[in-house]
Amino acid sequence: MATQLKIRRGTTAEHASFTGAEGEITLDTTKDTLVAHDNYTAGGRPMLREDLNNLAANSVAVSKLQHGSGTAGQVVAVNSAANGVEFVSSPSLPGQVINTTYYYNNNRYAFSNSGDYVIFTTTFVKQRSSANSYILAEGIGKIFTTYSDFSGVYTDITTASDSNWNHTTNDSKAFSGFARSDDGQQLNWALHKVFDYSALGAGTHTFEMGWRTRSGSSGDRPGEVWNPNSSDDSRTHATGFWITFTEISI
Repeated sequence: MATQLKIRRGTTAEHASFTGAEGEITLDTTKDTLVAHDNYTAGGRPMLREDLNNLAANSVAVSKLQHGSGTAGQVVAVNSAANGVEFVSSPSLPGQVINTTYYYNNNRYAFSNSGDYVIFTTTFVKQRSSANSYILAEGIGKIFTTYSDFSGVYTDITTASDSNWNHTTNDSKAFSGFARSDDGQQLNWALHKVFDYSALGAGTHTFEMGWRTRSGSSGDRPGEVWNPNSSDDSRTHATGFWITFTEISI
């Protein structure tokens, strides 16, 4: 018959007033765990159970956590399979602002009267993938002209290619979300537009504003000037505008 070994045992309360010999092992019957002794620590040192059931809440210091492949600014979150945790960029609820880029420009631009013309470009950085966030672009500005015909004004993100959003495609979404009004001499524009297509991933992107006539033809050119001459500087020009690019979680 096998030899049965039993060690000294007692409750947690009983251990609290007990100092075991160096190298002695006892059993805490309250916690169902072994306790190691060193001849001077009252209560000894309880061993951690496999199921961690005897680990007190809020007892693990942050410095003890293994960050693995985590990077600065990331947080721990449940993974997409809901069977573990992982380090991710700060998670947020749908509709929360992730990042905002503000662009202001007070330069004066004299515009060409070509059939396809870029007014200005600027860049912004998108933090998340296209599946996790979208870009809301908002802005306002003014354009002066001696004769106004801006039926083809557009806004486009040229670093994220999608034919449905590309301003070189007739009737694309590049021509929506960008409103204008004019009195024949001054044109004011307002931008409120969501960019949410799959090609718009994380990284630095270039935003472009300009005009384009249908099919890129110069026969009906925007910003045509009446009776210009070589010394005339009354052609179309823009000045004073701002745009914010807000990245919003999905």
